[in-house]
Amino acid sequence: YAGILCANTRQPKLIKLSIKPNIAKMFLLALAGFTFYITCGQLNQAKAHRQIKRAQDFLISGNFEDADKLLSPLQESQQNSVSFCMVYGNLLYEQHKYKEALFQFDYAKKFTANPTLYDMSARCLFQLKDNNGAISNLYQLTALSPKTMKYKFGLMRVLVSYKQINQACIIAKQIVTMEVINPNELTDEYQKEAKVVLKKYKKQYE
Repeated sequence: YAGILCANTRQPKLIKLSIKPNIAKMFLLALAGFTFYITCGQLNQAKAHRQIKRAQDFLISGNFEDADKLLSPLQESQQNSVSFCMVYGNLLYEQHKYKEALFQFDYAKKFTANPTLYDMSARCLFQLKDNNGAISNLYQLTALSPKTMKYKFGLMRVLVSYKQINQACIIAKQIVTMEVINPNELTDEYQKEAKVVLKKYKKQYE
């Protein structure tokens, strides 16, 4: 009878001891799997980043074919990458695929407010004859970077070309009155042309 009692008191301990190692093994196995998954993901991201950088170099040198070979396979896995969208968008723009390029630039706006994206979107929209959309992007561009004179200058020229004289004169006045810390030939040119616009359309503006 004493032997039975001793056996009953020890049995739960044996069960506990047998369960704990299994839990530990499962935890370690899950941790190892998760670590492996993260490591593979980081390696793949690093590889993709190198491909995007190489594609950018090809794009700058005018080698569109090799740039496309590197970027096209990454479209599904790297679509949420801003650098991919910008490089691939620029490649598509250079290939005159303006609708596809516009998609890349607009998609990247979900993740960043980089002014370059609005500049390139405007260029694509002009090529697609969507003048109102292009002007809207240029207004957003100047709002994002209000101290960049070349953006205001580009908007002013576009407004003049589409006979939106009153708005063009407002932008021209902003260009003329901007404080330039380090003026150069370009800033002088921008301000001179803005003064010409104000003088030419003075009556209409007033």
